[in-house]
Amino acid sequence: INQEVPEVSIPVFPDVSNAFDALMFSVEISERLQPFCRLSKRILLHICPKHRPKAALNS
Repeated sequence: INQEVPEVSIPVFPDVSNAFDALMFSVEISERLQPFCRLSKRILLHICPKHRPKAALNS
């Protein structure tokens, strides 16, 4: 099997000059990841319904 492995780009993070900038950047990353995490959770629950926690049945 001869398959090429795609190259992975290294993420570029902005320079932060203080703790507040780092916190704001952290919040921004968190907000951007939330839709992906929710979608991933829904897909996994659909694929593996027997592993669904009881709390997830109400959501």
